[in-house]
Amino acid sequence: MTFGQFERLSLYLTTALSILLIIITEEIAIWAWGAAALSLGIRAWLEGARRPPLMPKGTTAALFVIAFAFVDFFAIAPDILVAGVDMVLLLLVAKLLGPRTVRDNLQVIGLSFLLVLGSTVMSATALFGLIFLAYMFAGLWALLMQNLRAQWEATGNETRILQYKRGVLGRAFGVAVFGLGIGILFFTLTFYFLFPRVGIRWWSMSLGRQQAVSGFSSEVNLNDIGRIQQNPAVAVRVKFPEGSPEEGDRRRMLRGIHLDTYDDGRWLDSGRSTADNVFRAGRDRWLLEAGIGEAEIEIFPEESYAETLFLPTGSVSVRGHFQRMVRTASGNIVIERPAGVRTNYEVKLGSAATDSTLPDQRHLQVPEELRDYLGQTLAAWNLEGATPSDVVQRLLDRLQSEYAYTLSLAPEEDGDPVQTFLSSTRAGHCELFASSYALLLRVAGVPTRVVNGFAGGETWDENTVVFRELHAHSWVEAWLPGQGWAVFDPTPSTVTPLPWRTRLLHRMHQAVDRLRFFWAEWFVSYDLQRQTTLAREFRDASRRIGHNLDPRGLGSVAGNLKEGFRTAAPWAAGVVLVTAAGLLVLRRERHPGKVLRQDRLRKLYARRLRLAERLRPRLPGQTALGYARRLQRDDAELQAFVEYTELYYRLRFGQNLATPDDGMRFLALDTRMGELLKHRRRTLSRQARR
Repeated sequence: MTFGQFERLSLYLTTALSILLIIITEEIAIWAWGAAALSLGIRAWLEGARRPPLMPKGTTAALFVIAFAFVDFFAIAPDILVAGVDMVLLLLVAKLLGPRTVRDNLQVIGLSFLLVLGSTVMSATALFGLIFLAYMFAGLWALLMQNLRAQWEATGNETRILQYKRGVLGRAFGVAVFGLGIGILFFTLTFYFLFPRVGIRWWSMSLGRQQAVSGFSSEVNLNDIGRIQQNPAVAVRVKFPEGSPEEGDRRRMLRGIHLDTYDDGRWLDSGRSTADNVFRAGRDRWLLEAGIGEAEIEIFPEESYAETLFLPTGSVSVRGHFQRMVRTASGNIVIERPAGVRTNYEVKLGSAATDSTLPDQRHLQVPEELRDYLGQTLAAWNLEGATPSDVVQRLLDRLQSEYAYTLSLAPEEDGDPVQTFLSSTRAGHCELFASSYALLLRVAGVPTRVVNGFAGGETWDENTVVFRELHAHSWVEAWLPGQGWAVFDPTPSTVTPLPWRTRLLHRMHQAVDRLRFFWAEWFVSYDLQRQTTLAREFRDASRRIGHNLDPRGLGSVAGNLKEGFRTAAPWAAGVVLVTAAGLLVLRRERHPGKVLRQDRLRKLYARRLRLAERLRPRLPGQTALGYARRLQRDDAELQAFVEYTELYYRLRFGQNLATPDDGMRFLALDTRMGELLKHRRRTLSRQARR
């Protein structure tokens, strides 16, 4: 590739990545980023076709864009940030379709950087981090290319000659750009992690308020869980500092929302509109239930579940970026947080915690059209008149042993889905099991409520459990005298295997989830508290190292060194091998010219030789140097072809005598000879026509 092609590619790539970062935020209208993307394509076509710019002067266009920005802010854009990004995109359109000097190109790069800053505020996904990393290297490449072009023009040389030069940028330039990019990345990350992160969360308190209820929705159709359970996307991550609990542990059940009213195949939260209990906040921690916290966990919701508060059974208190928390009459939690703020939260768990919500008539409500059938079912199962604890256990055993779990349900029949499940299909998903169990217990006089949330999860590492959408689950909480609200899960533990498409998607999600989790934990949720924890861990590690180096602790140093050597030896060997291979690759085909490879040298000279032979045929058996001297005798304007050929011989066959200056001189003559030979051919053609 020529220097001009490298220069344009770097500028196009930098601009395209900045526009892509704006697109993935999904906050900017398509007319704005679409215009910028279209103008980038038009500029590429114009430069490829060697056409002049469409907008020779950009001052008028810039004034128009600034004026339009005011209209956009007051009439179109939702806030000043979006209006600002729209203005930058339109300015970018004007610059892309305008002049192509170094100054204009640097302004294009500057506008692209402003777009990146705007997208940083509006997006916090792992995909953003990957594209931003690519933008950083592309932007550095583009800036260096513009600097080289500016230096060439400053020495009085023509830009047109530089555009067609080949071989100017070799491996050394690529290694330099990569090394400089790594250095900038290291400095940026160091500054990011060490700079005190104070005041950002408190500043966001003034952005506004919005409400969110814990759970999925205050109105849930009976068949919603059946659909969501086939999606392997991550919903929530829970970090257990003391180690991930085993499967079956109650801490692996995240309670979402209580539903207390059943009507025509739907569960409703009838107490959603009433808030009768305001939580008490103390030192940024909201107290939920009576009890002493014995363990603390940290919950990281994904973006789709950011406005949801998921809590394990036995939660005593929660600490997060909330402004207000209230409990509805049905026991659900409503929170208020700054608009647009997504945060993780910490939860204290206690084994003796009790839910203070008392049952009422809503927890015994059964539709009249179902009451007779459910009563007959209890009578047929010999459960009429049984004690609450007895009927709870016997119903649980019966549903788990005589009914099957499946997500492959036939089309819905006429009638209530609970009655259809109990009488005919005798198979269904967790919502049907939970609904049937809750309504049967109500007919038996036991207050119940259905809970929607997540259960089971997937062990991520020794401290983390991941809950995917396919782990969405429904279960029942029943009020028992002396126990309060107790958790019962009537769904059989043996479930039908997931479809092969779901399993394939599951594996694909696992491949990228680790990167997304790392991004969410160390960038999206990185705050002053996490920064303090990181500093404390670093301090403890340094103290341990100091203790091992102390003469009194030298007894364990030998064992530590031996273990450390076993761990580090494979990595050290790998680094040495990769470094050695890289040095060999960089030294391959190197010669004193340092600017041309042998294959490129042959192609360049063969191209100019073919052009010359169209002017003066080459005699049979004539050497290239002899032919060049003949050209010099016949045409005084082609005298430089002799020097061009001698340099070719020296670089091709006499590498020990060649210098880097010879390589640069050959490139300059190559461009000159190409233009001169084409000019002489056109001149001779015009003379022949006369």
